[in-house]
Amino acid sequence: MSAETAMALPVMSFASGATNSMRGAAFLSGLQDAMVVDVGGTSSDVGQLRRGFPREANSVVEIGEVRTLFRMPDLFSIGLGGGSIVQPDPVAVGPASVGYRLTREALVFGGGTLTATDAAVAAGIVVDRRQGESGPGAARACGCCSRRRPGQARKTRSTG
Repeated sequence: MSAETAMALPVMSFASGATNSMRGAAFLSGLQDAMVVDVGGTSSDVGQLRRGFPREANSVVEIGEVRTLFRMPDLFSIGLGGGSIVQPDPVAVGPASVGYRLTREALVFGGGTLTATDAAVAAGIVVDRRQGESGPGAARACGCCSRRRPGQARKTRSTG
């Protein structure tokens, strides 16, 4: 979509983030049919790729309590993102989030707030590129997250 079209018809850009994320997943993985989880700062979207494109919702989609018939991806969204704040005692995740302040406030970025990103780094699910492996700050702050079950494979993904 051109910048002129987006300015004239901004409604056409609804759900473009999730759509682009899913298309990027298809491109990077080489998979044409797959489930995709897009973890953002405050929420996560789950969608399905069919033949390399997001499956479209086949019903009315509500946006801000307004029923629409826009072509949008069929997504399931949950309020858990990388910036979701983790309370260690008793253990709770969210709904509070550092959101866009993740790179300033999360432990792995030198901040003082324990987040879902810190737990993922401590568990070895996400690699902190600055540390090379899992970040020691998150492991100390949330020791329960640093343990894997015996024989469990270590999956790593790079953080932004």
